[in-house]
Amino acid sequence: MDPAALWALEAKRDVDLEQIYGPGTVELSAETRALVLLRWRRDGHGLQVDRLTPAGALDRLEIFRKDLGAFDLDRVPGGPPTAAEMTGYRALVAAVPVLEVTARVDFRALGGVVGTLLAG
Repeated sequence: MDPAALWALEAKRDVDLEQIYGPGTVELSAETRALVLLRWRRDGHGLQVDRLTPAGALDRLEIFRKDLGAFDLDRVPGGPPTAAEMTGYRALVAAVPVLEVTARVDFRALGGVVGTLLAG
């Protein structure tokens, strides 16, 4: 896909992989070792990477908080995070480095920054 068209694409969709490939096809498992917030711009200059404090990361909660909408039966879709969610987010941003990336899109440079962070 043309990069400009991909950047402008707003109607992104989730895919039910188990429905397509069959039950048990996908097993998700991961360890969160860092949280990287991508706020870069196609027309930016350079690459700016800042390590956020836990308070700074929580100030940007809207960037990484996932609203499950109609699938979240514990609250009204679009509502504020619950106390339990906030406890989890506070624990996350206190436990792992949180980086905010601004300026120009540069996956190669970002890969080097994240690789160095995770190696150390």
